[in-house]
Amino acid sequence: PDAASRLTLADLVEILPRHKPRYYSIASSAEMHPSNLQLTVGILDVVHKTTGNVRHGLCSHYLSTTVVCNDMVRMGINTSSFRLPPDMSHPVIMVGPGTGISPMLGFLQAREKAQLSGEYLGPCMVFFGCRSEEDFLHRQLMHEWKRKGVVSGLEIAFSRLRDKPKEYVQDRIGKVNSAVWELLKDEKCHYYICGDSNMAEDVYEALFLVAKQAGGLSHKESWSLFHKMKHDHRFQADTWGVVGNRQEGLARQAEKKYNQAAAWLATVLTSVNNNQPCTIRTIAQS
Repeated sequence: PDAASRLTLADLVEILPRHKPRYYSIASSAEMHPSNLQLTVGILDVVHKTTGNVRHGLCSHYLSTTVVCNDMVRMGINTSSFRLPPDMSHPVIMVGPGTGISPMLGFLQAREKAQLSGEYLGPCMVFFGCRSEEDFLHRQLMHEWKRKGVVSGLEIAFSRLRDKPKEYVQDRIGKVNSAVWELLKDEKCHYYICGDSNMAEDVYEALFLVAKQAGGLSHKESWSLFHKMKHDHRFQADTWGVVGNRQEGLARQAEKKYNQAAAWLATVLTSVNNNQPCTIRTIAQS
């Protein structure tokens, strides 16, 4: 206790590790805005369950105050393979709930610039998820892109509307599966997703069902479709995920796998009871 009371600020600064850099997706297009860079950042506030104290996100709150005060921000730019196809006529599917819409904004700005230059734009479906209308980021801009034809299909999933069931981007994909399949079946279709890794997995399962239900593909054919898209770099993901409680995360994954197995077994038993042929295959995973 005596030693702790004599710890100076200089000692504390020397002991503490350096802050790690935060990574954000660029939310603008160099074609549309060659001299500046835009970001879409969610300001983080975490409420302690016991004390009720609010902990502010370090970087997000710093950015929000520096923008107001016009202070300088130290930053760097990393290159990425997460980019649009060079041919704007190729069909595109974009999924970006919340701030996951960031890179899609840059993509859509690039499509708008190409349209202004007289280029033909292929179909582009955008799936965006938020809690309510108040969380609908860039709402006017998104509707304007839809009006201009930069976006051919704009699907919004609201998860916290009063007196309405929760809906997520994967649910919207299932509800418009025929329209999704029209793009997905094209060998030039590009798919992009940005956001939480658990969400991305749920969306992938929804797309898998689209291929099977709307496209009439078998399980193996559906797997081959997405495997080829990944091989051709037409299936791209920018995802992240933090599991605060490891046991909780493992339990959630175990429950999910159990439910998947139960659904598969129910399908097999139904086929057997109806005297339908049933073949069990082992499909290699990528």
